[in-house]
Amino acid sequence: MERLEQRQVETLGRTSGSAEQDIEGGMTEAQRRTPHVEVASILDAIPAILIGVDASGIVTLWNPAATRALRLPATEVIGQRLVTCPISWDVSAIAQGIDACLHARTPQRWNDVRYRRPDHREGFLGITFSPYGARDHGHGVPLLATDTTEQRLLASQLAEAQKLESIGQLAAGIAHEINTPIQYVGDNLRFLQEAWDHLSFLLDGGRDALRGLYHGLIDREAALPALQAFEDSEANYLLSEVPSAIADALDGAGRVSEIVRAMREFAHPALATKTAIDVNRTIQSTITVARNEWKRTATVVTDLDPDLPLVPCLPAELNQVILNVLINAVHAIADAARDDDAPKGTITVTTRAIDDWVEIRVSDTGTGIPADIRGRVFDPFFTTKEVGRGTGQGLAIAHAVIVEKHGGTITFETTPGKGTTFIIRLPIACGPVPRETTQ
Repeated sequence: MERLEQRQVETLGRTSGSAEQDIEGGMTEAQRRTPHVEVASILDAIPAILIGVDASGIVTLWNPAATRALRLPATEVIGQRLVTCPISWDVSAIAQGIDACLHARTPQRWNDVRYRRPDHREGFLGITFSPYGARDHGHGVPLLATDTTEQRLLASQLAEAQKLESIGQLAAGIAHEINTPIQYVGDNLRFLQEAWDHLSFLLDGGRDALRGLYHGLIDREAALPALQAFEDSEANYLLSEVPSAIADALDGAGRVSEIVRAMREFAHPALATKTAIDVNRTIQSTITVARNEWKRTATVVTDLDPDLPLVPCLPAELNQVILNVLINAVHAIADAARDDDAPKGTITVTTRAIDDWVEIRVSDTGTGIPADIRGRVFDPFFTTKEVGRGTGQGLAIAHAVIVEKHGGTITFETTPGKGTTFIIRLPIACGPVPRETTQ
């Protein structure tokens, strides 16, 4: 080791005088430049967009990936305020992200930031804002961004596929739900047809007798057979039953209309923007559509606040969330049943307005959630159900819809062996969607 060190000293001693001067003062220029070259090479190799911004919002770093994605060379942005640079993206979201990061001094994650892609099509960025430096010694925010357009598209397609799967699974049940009242309507209409045939015969006879009496063509004795025919017939029974049959037929037709309306609302094409909706009506429609799924397993009890305010939502996606949570409750109750003779469970759905939120609670008397899997309930593709009964996407999609698209929360309370309550909270005010913070 001593000989190796001696050789390194001798090698350095054979450098030029200027080099010797540098050695005496510290590192050579080449040595000083080497770390910078390595850092520059690393930054160039990073495939994600990396932008450095100081505390005053001035761009200090702009890697090649940023140039490619945002179509601006570093020479045009370094030293400029980021929010005033001619970049085709959502400037307000960027400014909010930087401010939130500097204020909270914790990493901030902004999803679905719109921008203009190099192919001139609209895309989306997922950006992480991370603070560095101390408050008293200068600090800034590097932005690390990746194009999430394809991921967003795949997530949307997956959600739509899951929705279509749900509709497909419900189709047979909906057909049965419609068929039952249709048969009821048909039975009552057939009864009314038979009743009309009988009453029509009696009316014809009675009309002829009254006409004869009025014109003096027959006497009272001649009109007696018509009266006797009426007395001997089931006319009184029919007259008492016909109104009931009409009411029953109308009720059945109303039931079909309710199912069709609920199905139309549930399967309504997804809207791109939020609209103020009646959450209670959404819940009732979903319960109606899914009736064949729960009617043999559970009783559904609703306690819906009639004074609930309208909530800005994506209606089709909220329908899907309610359905996913409802079906999850049905499966939990079915798992808790020991045999076919077990009593039905209970699913309780409540709504309340609490401060600036509308809260939806869906409680079941099922198995509850074991402690060892509670942290994975909302993970994509995680399921404890057998193959063919669940894909593990229902609650994952529910979480994405409520948290990411509505700025709300979805949590649960559970007791093993007694049941689970899923709690969905939606903001009433239609303001900016809160962003996810990484602690």
